[in-house]
Amino acid sequence: QFVKERREWYNKHIMSERPGPPVAVIDHPPTSPASGAENPLEMPQHVVAPETVTASIQEAPVKKEEAPRKFPVEEAKEEFIAKVRTHDTVLLDGKTGSGKSSFALGYVLEAVQQENPNARVLGTQPRRIAVEETYKRVKGIVGEDNVAFHHGKGKAGPDNARITIMPDASLTNEIRRNSTLAGISAVVVDEADQEGTDMIVNMGLLKKIQRDRAGTDHPLKIVYTTATFDKDKHKKFNPDAGEVEVPGRTFEVDKRFIDAPLLISDD
Repeated sequence: QFVKERREWYNKHIMSERPGPPVAVIDHPPTSPASGAENPLEMPQHVVAPETVTASIQEAPVKKEEAPRKFPVEEAKEEFIAKVRTHDTVLLDGKTGSGKSSFALGYVLEAVQQENPNARVLGTQPRRIAVEETYKRVKGIVGEDNVAFHHGKGKAGPDNARITIMPDASLTNEIRRNSTLAGISAVVVDEADQEGTDMIVNMGLLKKIQRDRAGTDHPLKIVYTTATFDKDKHKKFNPDAGEVEVPGRTFEVDKRFIDAPLLISDD
């Protein structure tokens, strides 16, 4: 309501009477004629020309870009790959900003390809938008010829990709069609803390498939990743799982100020 009244005041007293570029509205509402203003058409002090504000923004010091730092999960690559090779199930506790979603799929593929050069890896995300965003990041790491995604609204990447990313519900459907996940060497379940219905069903199905394929030439590796593991619960379900913990990464926030806040119109 405050913004609406302010905009109406300017449209009536300034925009309709005053030629030239539009003005930027800032700080506090104007004084109305009823409250003692001598001239309602005089531009009050809390209205500034846009070029004045723009100039103050441009004067803000610009911080030089630094070379990108490694993600914490990159430092733990060898440890993680070793855990995947020596354990059927691995719990990756990667804190926010660790890079687990971007790098874990490629690392798992590297681990299983040491035993099977034709290995394929499935990765899951709880939501379609997360599937697409993860696909974009992984594609930049392993190459667009090696990764694909599909969900109910679309797909991208080659059909024979080594890594395929999908929602939890799509993995359930995949297991219905391929009850032993033949041709799949590993499954990476990201955001395992969310535990939606599809994910819980998949966890039971994957464990059964893993048990059925144990002792064969093609065992199934399962990797659960999250930033907020309930380790007691997951260890109870997977008592022999290997564990890898990776710290998160935070970023400094560069604060910049202008002389006053701006009101941006809908136009």
